[in-house]
Amino acid sequence: MDDRRNDLTGRPEIRLPESDIKLPALLRLLARWALVAGVIWLIVWILRRSGATLTPFIIGLVMAYLLLPIVKRLDRYMPRWASITTVYLIGLILFELVLVFVVPSTVNQVQQFTSNIPEWFDRSNQFVNGWIAEFQRAAPQEVQDQVNTQVRNAQQTLQRNAAAYAQNVGEFLLSSVIGVFQTITFLLGFLIIPFFLFYILLDTKKLPKAIDEMLHPRIRPDFWNIWRIVDGVFGRYIRGQLLLGLVIGATSFIGLTVLNMFGFNIRYTVLLAIIAGIGELIPVVGPIISAIPAILVAVGDGWSSVGAVVVLYVLIQQLENQILVPRIVGNTLKLHAAILMALLVIAGSVGGLGLVILSAPLAAIGRDVFIYVHRRLREPPQPPTLAISDLVPEEPPEQPVRQSRPAVSKT
Repeated sequence: MDDRRNDLTGRPEIRLPESDIKLPALLRLLARWALVAGVIWLIVWILRRSGATLTPFIIGLVMAYLLLPIVKRLDRYMPRWASITTVYLIGLILFELVLVFVVPSTVNQVQQFTSNIPEWFDRSNQFVNGWIAEFQRAAPQEVQDQVNTQVRNAQQTLQRNAAAYAQNVGEFLLSSVIGVFQTITFLLGFLIIPFFLFYILLDTKKLPKAIDEMLHPRIRPDFWNIWRIVDGVFGRYIRGQLLLGLVIGATSFIGLTVLNMFGFNIRYTVLLAIIAGIGELIPVVGPIISAIPAILVAVGDGWSSVGAVVVLYVLIQQLENQILVPRIVGNTLKLHAAILMALLVIAGSVGGLGLVILSAPLAAIGRDVFIYVHRRLREPPQPPTLAISDLVPEEPPEQPVRQSRPAVSKT
């Protein structure tokens, strides 16, 4: 019998039963996974219910991811808050320049382009009719009848599809714009993007420690190695493609302007330069697709302008392949061009333009993650440092912030 007594009262001490829940280890493991699954389901449900309200925060996270390397580079010379402020000031200046010089010209040229579409249809119709008339004068009557029937069917199908596509696109754009801008929270979200972005960039050094506290020590190296693979491929590729798009867009604008200075009449130079820059986001075939509108616009000025535009875009393509790509993007993906073209076709049929743009880095990420996981699961398994050794480049050590030395007085 336990005869323990309280030192103050002298009465027998009453021992309460332990409150720990006695459960088997497997049941505890299942309960933890069920808890994690429930939290993930709740987060996904909230995200799905939020809809367009989350768009500003997603934009803020993407901007933070793209600007973080610049902020880290500036950290070598100034504190983090000063680095972020410097990036904000540079971004504000660039935004003002775009708003003053690029946006008005783009809007004006888009309006001119849409107003000239009926005229282009008439010219194309006259061109096709001329070819048909020439064909009718030279071809036998039986062949003419068959060709005329096929041409009429093609024209009717094209007109029906064009009208349907234009109506669907117009309805989609109208409903999207109304649905987005009618939401007050959406507008408020855009107003808080600068503040949200500032705090995200300011506290990025605390994020790895917070994630480590949520991860089991055994899986921390694998988690951060997979993150290094994703960040190494996706970050370098997207940042490189954006910078490449800016350079190619500016080069196209300068080249088209020079052609106009030499007597050619190439209209919509700003609009065509923007198309060329956006086309760089699509691997392999993007530059070729972006050159087609410039060639079609040059047709209205004659075949000499078409030849000049073709030569210009060929020179830009050579400049990109020989000089810009090796220095800006490099061989980040390590994917063959044939594989990339197959991926573009598959991505276009599955997920549209967004997946087409992201198909190349996603394929490279999937390949490297597969190699890493395969190395970790082999027998005997490779250690994390060895499994990732040739999949990501070595990170340079962080340099401390430079501090100015105090002046030494001469006596």
